Amino acid sequence: LWLVIILTIRGGNKIPALAWIGILLGFGGVCVVFYDHLRELFDPSFQLGVALGLSAALAWAFGTIYTKEFALDFNPYHSIGWQMLISGITLNILATTTGNTIPVTEITLYTWGAIAFLVIVSSIIAFIAYLYALQKLPTSLVSVYAYINPIVAVITGSIFLDERVTLIMIVGAVITLAGVYIVNNTLRKDLDKRIESS
Repeated sequence: LWLVIILTIRGGNKIPALAWIGILLGFGGVCVVFYDHLRELFDPSFQLGVALGLSAALAWAFGTIYTKEFALDFNPYHSIGWQMLISGITLNILATTTGNTIPVTEITLYTWGAIAFLVIVSSIIAFIAYLYALQKLPTSLVSVYAYINPIVAVITGSIFLDERVTLIMIVGAVITLAGVYIVNNTLRKDLDKRIESS
C-alpha cells in the first residue's frame, strides 16, 4: 500500500481506479485475516515494534521504486549479497548490544534447518524472483505479493504447526485474493490498452 501511495503522490504511472479498489480490498482482507490481533497495534508495549514495522515497509517501498527505475540492469545476485551482508551485520550489532544472543553450540538441528530454509528459500530464491518480477512487471502489480504472504503463512502454519484456521481467516483470505485478482486483471487490461495505442 505504501508503494502505491508513493507512486501516486510522485506522479508515476497512473493507477486505474479499479486497481486502487483491488489494493484497498486486499489490504482489508489481510486485516480480516488478523482481526483477532488488530487490537495489539494499539498496545503501548508494542508501539516501538509497530513503528519499526511501518518504517521498514516504507523503506522497502522506496527501495522497490529505486530498483525499478534506476537499477534494472544490475546483477540480482550482487544486489542480494549486499542486502544480506548489510542486514546481517546490522542484526548482529543489535543482538549483541541488546544481549539477545546465544552460543552457537546451543542452537538445535531443527533451528539450523529453519535457518537454512530462511536463507535459501525465503531470502535468496525469493529476492531473485522479486527482482526479476520488478524487471518484467509494473511496480504496482509486483507489490500485491505482500497480500499473499499472510495467507501463505496461515496455510503453512496450519499444515506444519497444526495451527487452527478460523472462518474469519478464510473469509479474509477470500477477500484478499479477490483484491489481488482485481489488481492483476485491471493492470493487465490497462497494459494491453497502452500497447495497442502505441
